[in-house]
Amino acid sequence: MASFDIDPTARLAENSLHGLWAKQNLITDNIANVSTPGYKAQRLSFDAYLDQAMGAGQARPLDFVRRDGHASMRADGNNVDLEGELVALAENSLRYRSVMGQLQRKIDTLTAVVRE
Repeated sequence: MASFDIDPTARLAENSLHGLWAKQNLITDNIANVSTPGYKAQRLSFDAYLDQAMGAGQARPLDFVRRDGHASMRADGNNVDLEGELVALAENSLRYRSVMGQLQRKIDTLTAVVRE
């Protein structure tokens, strides 16, 4: 896989996309398990992941996943809040698209510089 180590802005975008993709998968897993008795929602500590990825280098988003420890309001022990997950899904999608747009503009700028 290509990496953008030569440019800190592009590297930040690349690491952000990896984290946002992992977060999207966790949110959809939570939604898929909304009716599973005893299921505990999973969360990605995105800021901790990004700090590690930008600081020390190699970091995997899944190393920053934790079970949501909030008590369930349901008798079956499931603590997934469907409305909250849908909001998180929309917010994460917007962030992903925003970072993709920033990365595309960066690539366009670099392409224009190379062509000159």
